[in-house]
Amino acid sequence: MVDYNIYFVIDKTTEVKLLVIFATLHPNFPKGIPATAEMTSGRVQGRKAKFARWRESGLACAEVLIKLHSERDFDPQNVMPTFLHCVYSALEPNDVLRAESIIKSIAPL
Repeated sequence: MVDYNIYFVIDKTTEVKLLVIFATLHPNFPKGIPATAEMTSGRVQGRKAKFARWRESGLACAEVLIKLHSERDFDPQNVMPTFLHCVYSALEPNDVLRAESIIKSIAPL
């Protein structure tokens, strides 16, 4: 059983993949990050979030896990994702700003 949807955020002008977003019940976070990654916790639009950030060949990479709602709010009749797992890799500084701006704008419905 697949418990996630995948969304790609791509700049149509430059064809740069800014983000991959997994909407899921069971996140695999962090996934294959280097030991040097900076791990932090915080909030995105009031929701609990975990962040992993690192650099590869001088370019920025990150994984962000945003908790959308509590497990106690889980309704088996209406299965909604519990987490958003956002990933970007090998982005130039301007693209990092855009990817981070998108992540920071994610708000609950």
